[in-house]
Amino acid sequence: MMLVVDNVTLTYSYANVFTFNSTVPTEGGRIYLKLSNFTDFSKMTISIGNEKYPCSSLQIQSSGANANASCVVPSGVGSGIPIQVVSGTTIAYTTFNYRSPVITTANQTFLSTYGGSIKIRGYNLGSKLQDATVLIGEAFCNVSFINDTFISCDVQGPIEGLSVESKVTVKGQTSNSFFLSFLGPIYRVGPNNSSSLNTFIQQGTAVQGPQNLTVVLAAGDYKTNVDLTEANANNIMQISADNARFINCSFRVLGNWKRFNFINFNPISSNQRSIPLVRFMTATAEMQIESSLFTDSTSHLFSGPFTKKSISILNTTFVNNDIEGIFKEIPMGITIQDCLFNSNTFNNFLFRLNNSKLTVKDSVFQNNTIPTSSLFQLESNATSFFDNCTFVQNHSDFNGSIITINGNATCSISTCYFIQQSVKRSIQVLGGGYLQSQFSTFQSNDGDLGSVFYLSNGRGDSLGDSFVLNRAKNSGGAIYLEDVSTFSTK
Repeated sequence: MMLVVDNVTLTYSYANVFTFNSTVPTEGGRIYLKLSNFTDFSKMTISIGNEKYPCSSLQIQSSGANANASCVVPSGVGSGIPIQVVSGTTIAYTTFNYRSPVITTANQTFLSTYGGSIKIRGYNLGSKLQDATVLIGEAFCNVSFINDTFISCDVQGPIEGLSVESKVTVKGQTSNSFFLSFLGPIYRVGPNNSSSLNTFIQQGTAVQGPQNLTVVLAAGDYKTNVDLTEANANNIMQISADNARFINCSFRVLGNWKRFNFINFNPISSNQRSIPLVRFMTATAEMQIESSLFTDSTSHLFSGPFTKKSISILNTTFVNNDIEGIFKEIPMGITIQDCLFNSNTFNNFLFRLNNSKLTVKDSVFQNNTIPTSSLFQLESNATSFFDNCTFVQNHSDFNGSIITINGNATCSISTCYFIQQSVKRSIQVLGGGYLQSQFSTFQSNDGDLGSVFYLSNGRGDSLGDSFVLNRAKNSGGAIYLEDVSTFSTK
């Protein structure tokens, strides 16, 4: 700027700041600035946002009144984030953007016009529920869980269409479009609905089992309100095929009663506490549950002679169930992959294995309550494998654990995350059990004796694991050994 005073021309220059890279990942990163017309770089500070968080690790290369500078901005989301540069009495401003959300996949667990639960994967999604909005067509999807790479939300219908455009917005920044299909019948079953249970028995006789099926269970006592013979008493589906697959199905209870299992493999008698809704007739059948939802149940979900049965549960959500456990009896083998267990109460076990095999991959266990037992109870030569799983903020008021390994059972954990558990012990190894853990992270867990590992007559190995800010409520630190136990770390 030029200013003329008494025929004398004075020249003033404004300090300026420009960004070389105007976007940074949501986890934070280094940003590069070009500075001009500054007089003193020795005491320069750079702050970020309206809260003026310091931009750390400042580096400056100056030449006269100009300079190139870089610093590390904290994690965040949004666009138009203010940058303030202060040097002495000189102040200059610019802005930058965190990178927009990107959606890579969106898998529904409930393909019905009624609505349901949707799992969305991508990156730059942030970590705060209040920052994210998910729009499915014109319907809002209520976000129940979020981290930087994963969102779980629930949408209410009616929604129709084979290609419904959907988007995620995080603090004003909108993702690429992704498309979802809503189809499949909705069967409402109960005393006040016109549909009879006989219809659903027929629905389940196909070899592959039901697909694209939604069953909504109205509150009531089916045994006194539905006229069925004792042989078929209170089964929604009766499947006699050797193999059965449940694909894109949802089982939801409306009401609060404790009399029903969702799926049953045993004949029943009139005095049993848990009456089945789906029943398999062959003890050797294999079962696969894929892209389905189980919610609001108050009993075991599955019951039957599982000794010769292998069960796969894929891309399925279990939310808001208050149950004894998933299986009343013990299957021969269980595979769990890409599943979400969120905000459930497991009054006995989530899974209990005895002389059987468990494989768990790419799954999330969040905000579950285990009053007195374990999420996973491994006994009598059971073998288990956990790979790329996340356990976050699971809780027990009394005596619960995440994993118990007992009676010569073995457990292998690889690249898993145990964050902010509040249980008696995260993992306990008892009575000849063996634990092998590698490249996993254990952070901010609270426990009793041994906030992460507790061994009593057990063995364990740890390779490349990280232990951060874990706390034992009584004593023993992160790892506690008693009786004849061995544990090695590398």
